[in-house]
Amino acid sequence: MAHVQKRTGFYRTVYASTLQANRPLAILIDGGGNDVHHNPSLNQSQLHRLAAPAGSGSPLMPDAVRQFVYGNLHAHLSTVLKNLVDVTQGSIPIFVHGYDHPIPDGIGFGQPLLNIPWLDPLNNRNLYSLAAGAEVMQLLIDELNKMIGQAVAPFAAQGVRHLNLTGTLAAQPGYSLSHYRPWWLNELHPTEKGYDVLAAVVDQAITAALASASS
Repeated sequence: MAHVQKRTGFYRTVYASTLQANRPLAILIDGGGNDVHHNPSLNQSQLHRLAAPAGSGSPLMPDAVRQFVYGNLHAHLSTVLKNLVDVTQGSIPIFVHGYDHPIPDGIGFGQPLLNIPWLDPLNNRNLYSLAAGAEVMQLLIDELNKMIGQAVAPFAAQGVRHLNLTGTLAAQPGYSLSHYRPWWLNELHPTEKGYDVLAAVVDQAITAALASASS
């Protein structure tokens, strides 16, 4: 969502032309699941600023979370939603999700040859145990979803909804911190099985919204 505010007119035009060309029944937006680990300086992700040192009183740095999640990301998402509803005028339901709780186990992109992980430093076992890193990501994604709820609220009348996926994979039978790999391909992306579980939740929400709109 970076740079969205500076290019409002451009994005509104893009949204309008895309919607006209594709005529979707609904719109699904990732509300910042990638942004919370975005690497703006090419050497440190946002997690270095958001996560407190292991063993601290709080797993997260409150001031950093307030500034980045409730400040930067909230402003960007609000701008995206305003541009969208200016185009849709409430005619298309819009869903915003904030991801589920990933497990920072160090398994990254291109495994096993490249193995470029995303969730540094939480995947550094010299700094965080798997449980401690997972707790940080759970709390951070929960904060992200709280922010999404706040950003979505002013646009509820235009059909914008928060789709909360947190805890969806962890609710699957047999899921635990020692048995999560059937649902997580790596430390950020689900397996096909995991995506199917999440997609079912999304499908149910979209189907219900479309049925309500047509009744």
